[in-house]
This record gives sequence, C-alpha cells and structure tokens, in this order.
Amino acid sequence: MSGRTAEQELGERIHMANLRLVAPFLSRPGLWRLELSDVGEIVSIRKARGPLPRFCFSMRTTADGCEPTFGSLERIGGPVQPTYVPKLMEEIRRITRATELADRHVAAGAAIGGERADRMREEAQQHIRDMTEKLGGVGGIVPTGKTRLQAEAERTAEAEAEARAAYLESERRAALEEMGAGGSGELQATDQQAASNLDLESPRAAQRDSHSGSMDHSALLQQACWSSSALTTSPQTA
Repeated sequence: MSGRTAEQELGERIHMANLRLVAPFLSRPGLWRLELSDVGEIVSIRKARGPLPRFCFSMRTTADGCEPTFGSLERIGGPVQPTYVPKLMEEIRRITRATELADRHVAAGAAIGGERADRMREEAQQHIRDMTEKLGGVGGIVPTGKTRLQAEAERTAEAEAEARAAYLESERRAALEEMGAGGSGELQATDQQAASNLDLESPRAAQRDSHSGSMDHSALLQQACWSSSALTTSPQTA
C-alpha cells in the first residue's frame, strides 16, 4: 500500500513538473517536439524538425488563445507513456482554456448583475489562482484567453489609430499655419500690386475714354458738317 502511494506521489510530481515545463510554450507560437523518459517525464522541449524520434510527440501552439494541437502518438511507447500522454494533453488543453473560461464566467455574471456577478467574478479569479498555483505559482504563467487577446488587440488598434489621427491633425495644423503666415504675406503683396495696377490703369482708362470721346465727337462734327454742307449745296446744285 505504501509502495503504491509513493508511486502515485512520484507520478504527481512528474506530472506537475511537466505542466510547468510546457506552460511557457503555450504563449509562444511554434511547432514543438516533446521528448519523454520511459516514466513519462518530459526531458526536453525544442523546435520540431524532421521525423520524430522515439518517445516523442509534437505540439503546435498559436499563442492566440486557441488550444494547442497535438501530433500522432505513434512514437510513444513503454509501459507508462501510452496511458499518460493523452491525460497530459488534456491537462495542457485545460491550462489553455483557463483564462478564456474565467473571462466568460465573469461576463456571464456581469450580465446577471448584483451579488451573483460578484460571486462569479470571485470564482473566476479563484480558478486562475488555482491554475497558477498548480503551475508553480508564477504570476502570468497561465496563457491569456482568446477573448482577452482580441480585446487587447482592439484597444491597441484604437490607440494606434488615435495617435495616427492626432499626428496627422498636428501636421495639418502646422501646414495650415505655415501656409497662413506665408500665404497672408503673398496675398497682401498681391492685393497691393492689384491696387497699384488699378491706380495705373485708371488714368489710362480715362485717357482712352477721353480720346475715344474726342474721336466720337469729331466724327459727329464731321458728319454734321457734311450734312450741313450737303443741305447748303443742294439748292445751288438744283
């Protein structure tokens, strides 16, 4: 009986050590190769390249809140690994789901409101504390859930968009101020030149008008003289 208990305690220690080794990789995207000893202890985790050696299985992580996916177990062997590795995989999935489930639990409580919301929030926080303690008590070791990652990404995108809009607005204002300072001077000079041209043009216009008027009066006088001459010479001709 005591031998069985010691074996169980050893298996529990190995299992907890395995989870603590795997947990950091759940927040790093990649394809990993996990190598186990004949008693189920993870002896190495490294990038998967080429065919899997014996006593190894693969794990692909996306670090986006989704559960990891696992490869074939055909390279697993020995008396312990075939029964233990599936349980290890399920425990790894539970770790990945922990934050997402906690966030959903909090959201469900918020929809209900009142004391129930406070109780459900505390339950979610306790769930994360228990999972963190299982993984060695290191804060933040539990992977961030998909909902929280999406919210963080949206906040980051909004902040970047606001910063970009503020920058463009400052650039626009600076350009307008620069154009206003130079443009007002140019406009003033243009107005002065236009006024000067108008002043110069007015006597010329008046002179043209006067000259045109003189020509018109001369033409009228000549026409009148011709008409008068025609009238006075007409009887003589007759």
